[in-house]
Formats: sequence, structure tokens, C-alpha cells
Amino acid sequence: MARQGGNTNTRCDHEYTDWAAVTAFADAVVSALDAAPVGRPHVLRSQQVAEH
Repeated sequence: MARQGGNTNTRCDHEYTDWAAVTAFADAVVSALDAAPVGRPHVLRSQQVAEH
């Protein structure tokens, strides 16, 4: 973190996680899984198109 100007004090906890980005990513994953066909949730839509 020192190269990027972040705090290097190890006596304290520092929060560097962008929780809004984590939430947005999780929401996108849930939406993708909800859109997946039942029985094959591990297959990506791009793979389904290539199969047909």
C-alpha cells in the first residue's frame, strides 16, 4: 500500500475494500444465476449458444 499512498501503520486496522463494488458484483452474480436454466446453472449462456 505504501506505493499507492496507503496507510502502512500496522498497529491499526485499515479498510480498503470498496463494499459498494462488492455488493454490485454479488448482485450481478445472483442475477446471472437466476437467469441460468434450471438443471444447468453452471453452464454460461455463451456456452449454450455455442452448443446449438
